[in-house]
Amino acid sequence: MRITVDLDEDILGLVRQLAAERKESLGKVLSNLVRLSLSREAAGPVRNGIRLWEPLPGKVSMSLGEINRLRDLP
Repeated sequence: MRITVDLDEDILGLVRQLAAERKESLGKVLSNLVRLSLSREAAGPVRNGIRLWEPLPGKVSMSLGEINRLRDLP
């Protein structure tokens, strides 16, 4: 289905980059992102009022100790 959507330039750039990385069409990537954001599975657990998300596949997660160490660097 074709539709015209007005996206912010920064969002369009990020979606284009993601589409290129995945070797998928812009429409397919946008459809998957919207589907994910609207699904109940995307709404992870909440801790201390903050929604928790699983890290993206292939992305590195950091421990609280590592974050504190980087924060405290001069």
